[in-house]
Order: sequence, then C-alpha cells, then structure tokens
Amino acid sequence: MNLSVSDVENYLEAVKCAVKAHRYRLDMNAKRPDNRKLFDTYLLTMRDAEKIILDLNAMDFSDAVPNEHVGFEHETLYIFCLLYTSPAHETELHLVC
Repeated sequence: MNLSVSDVENYLEAVKCAVKAHRYRLDMNAKRPDNRKLFDTYLLTMRDAEKIILDLNAMDFSDAVPNEHVGFEHETLYIFCLLYTSPAHETELHLVC
C-alpha cells in the first residue's frame, strides 16, 4: 500500500489518542499467540506497550498490508519497526498496529 508520510502521521495520531483515552486493547488470546510471545520474549508490560506506541513516529513506519484473519479482511495492518531496549536486551521490534 502506498501511503504518504501525512497518511501515516494521521493514523498514528488516531492510535495515540485511543491509547491515551484507554480505548484500545492488545489481545492476548489464543488467536493472537504472537502478541503473548512478544510480551514474554521482551519482558514487556502493558505500560511498556503503551509507551512504545506513544513513542512511534512516521519514520518508524515500514508497510501497510491487508489483514488476512477471517472476518477482519476489511482492516489494514500498519507495520512499524523500531529499536527497543528491554530489561532482557536491546532489539529491533516489528510492531503491527
């Protein structure tokens, strides 16, 4: 998907507003094992996840792809890549929002 920097900035603004207003959720259920693995591998807390999301900027944007999960094909997934230092180690994270 071909997005402008402005498109990504607008998307991030909406996501950050949702995070600040506690109108978002990070699913940790059986359908989202990668989320649980991310938290377990990098020793993340929900507060860490909020901070990571709030620190994202348009330069962290990597790609936007259609959601392939059944029932969610209408959604676009935005992929961001950033350097994150966790209590476990410093690593490059690939986040899908």
